[in-house]
Amino acid sequence: MESESRVERLAGVLVEYSTRVGKGDLVCIDTGPAAAPLVHAIWGRVLAAGGHPHLRIDLDGALVSIDAMGCNPNIAQNILDAKADYLLAVKDNQPTLHTDIKSYFETAPSKEVERFETLGKDHGRLEVRSHTVSHVVDWISSERSYPGAPRFPKLTSIAMVESRIERGDKIETERRSYISSRALSAEAFAGAVRSHWAIENNLHWTLDMTFREDQSRLRAGHGAKNMAVVRHFALNLVRQAGDKRSIKRRRKRACWDPKYLLQILQPLRR
Repeated sequence: MESESRVERLAGVLVEYSTRVGKGDLVCIDTGPAAAPLVHAIWGRVLAAGGHPHLRIDLDGALVSIDAMGCNPNIAQNILDAKADYLLAVKDNQPTLHTDIKSYFETAPSKEVERFETLGKDHGRLEVRSHTVSHVVDWISSERSYPGAPRFPKLTSIAMVESRIERGDKIETERRSYISSRALSAEAFAGAVRSHWAIENNLHWTLDMTFREDQSRLRAGHGAKNMAVVRHFALNLVRQAGDKRSIKRRRKRACWDPKYLLQILQPLRR
């Protein structure tokens, strides 16, 4: 928490004193991925001051990780065009690639793979994660792939995470596959995956605390997915409100004050 307050204080100094942002000012934030916490704080301060923040991220040299929904050759090429590398999760949206990676790691010679293991303890659970990486990827572009199979540009590494989670007497296992344009070591891969899921878990925590997402009973049809989109949309709108209230307090005030609600919805009318 101390580090977060320091980031907020630094953002306040930059916006309120160094640049003296005022109402209607257009503020360009030129940054890299490593400065994400500070950028988020500056963005909020600029909005609170009545300014209009514009974000420009330099991805040169960055490793961009995306869930399976982004596992697409065109997205991979766009990331490479930005002078960055991709780390994409592979699931059933790429069924052949998903199966091939799983089969490869089940039979791969030990000299072709590198492994790194991590241990995590949190909220009464014990999680052991085994990270496996291989740079032997020439077979993926071979003729044994099905006709018309998507080709991922500059594919350099394939990787897998196997998790074993113990909660009391219950044991759960999970396996996730990835592809990357960077020649990752097993330890570097573990760090990248951990960073990605830290962001995902933080978003989930915010949605649960603000919208009680875990208590939702929507199960039938597309209801759960549709409401997830609505919650993300609502969260982004609430975050853009130009004041210093917490997300929870902003949501409550929007419920009680129609004028404040219209203020939050204002971006929709631009």
